[in-house]
Amino acid sequence: MPRKPCSPVCANASPARPDAMDFVVTTLLNGLTLIS
Repeated sequence: MPRKPCSPVCANASPARPDAMDFVVTTLLNGLTLIS
């Protein structure tokens, strides 16, 4: 069953992670982007 990609970076960095982890990683990346 294909997964929804959260983002290219997230998909490439963690292809085997569960969606919940993808959400956490994406949120952290978005937060870092907003800070910088």
